[in-house]
Amino acid sequence: MRFELIFIRHGESCANVLMKQKKWEKKISHKFYIDPELSTRGRLLSELKSHLFTKYLQDLDPFGKSPLNTDQFTLGASELFRAQETAYLMVGRNKEKPIYVFPFLGERGFGGKVFRDNTSLPKPEQKKVFQQRYPQMDVDSLLPDEKDARAGPPKFEKFLEWIPKHLDYFQKGEDGVYRAVIVSHSNSLKDAFPFDDCVNPPASLPHDDKLDNNDFLVSIFELGPTENTKNPQYLVPEAVYPKWYYFDTREDNTKVEQKCGKDEMCSRKNVMIESSCSMEGGKRKTHRRKSRSSTLRRLSKKIRR
Repeated sequence: MRFELIFIRHGESCANVLMKQKKWEKKISHKFYIDPELSTRGRLLSELKSHLFTKYLQDLDPFGKSPLNTDQFTLGASELFRAQETAYLMVGRNKEKPIYVFPFLGERGFGGKVFRDNTSLPKPEQKKVFQQRYPQMDVDSLLPDEKDARAGPPKFEKFLEWIPKHLDYFQKGEDGVYRAVIVSHSNSLKDAFPFDDCVNPPASLPHDDKLDNNDFLVSIFELGPTENTKNPQYLVPEAVYPKWYYFDTREDNTKVEQKCGKDEMCSRKNVMIESSCSMEGGKRKTHRRKSRSSTLRRLSKKIRR
């Protein structure tokens, strides 16, 4: 079975904005922002880069094989809100495709009890936030419950084991190849696709060999029969997984970001963010921390232990 997958890193989130703050108490506060959404700037960039992504998709032929068909693919994301929102803005809205939730593709530190920014909200609450931000959208059709396979921390090996048993999550092209565009996260993609395995390595990736927000890579691989084996068999002598192809869009990114400007406002009020957020998206009262001082006291206790 042959697979051609594009992985996109999500757009700029409110947690990314907080990490850029100079004061350490604001900088570390992103860890307490449960399942952050895209910032205002992240939303705009994702919308603008959807056209850039389509342009690259039309010319895609990274391994000298048949190019990815621009219509015959499934759209997916991790179970974290920022990945699902990016999938909608960059691909789903233009292509009118639903977003399937794929397992084992969340961010490193997923589900942590101390640091919560990589913990997902329950799906019903994610749908409510989607509806607040995009009221014109049929959220039940966009995020179908029957195609939601959220499960545990990120581990690409488990994702590969999961694939052959859930081929209905992928769209099979007329040429027999299964294809998907999946939005994931920087650290989990870095773990799955080491820089040394890049087919066309640039001088460097933007930040510590991680993809920048909204950047993407392509991986082509084949999985052998799995009926009597615990792990998928990697076949074929061609450039397949873990090899991957990086799309260097930094020059185009600069042009797009010049249109966007430097506004990094977040869209949901949170007591830890203060001036970094506006009130477009409403509050999630059940997930707010009581005060900055109480949060920092709890953190300092854990560090001393």
